[in-house]
This record gives sequence, structure tokens and C-alpha cells, in this order.
Amino acid sequence: MPEYDVFVSHAWEDKEEFVDEFVDELRKLGVKVWYDTSEIKWGDSMSKLYPR
Repeated sequence: MPEYDVFVSHAWEDKEEFVDEFVDELRKLGVKVWYDTSEIKWGDSMSKLYPR
């Protein structure tokens, strides 16, 4: 299972206006970011992808 430095939690309406760019900048700095659009797809089960 991959490890991350940060988990980005956000409001959906902030995604295009702020969060996408924020995550890109963190990654440019070498931060390992868990961000929903790159880690899960529509319909994926979080419990199956990331079991306890």
C-alpha cells in the first residue's frame, strides 16, 4: 500500500478554482499527496481499495 505525506480534503466546488492547482504545487515540491481525482475513480469502493 502506498504511503502519502498529506491527504487533501476539500469541498467539490473548490476543486477547479483552487484545489487542483494547490495539489499540483505540492507535488512539484515533492510532497506525496493523496488526492481523490488521482487515487480513486467513480464507483470505486474505498473499503476495497484501502482495507483496514
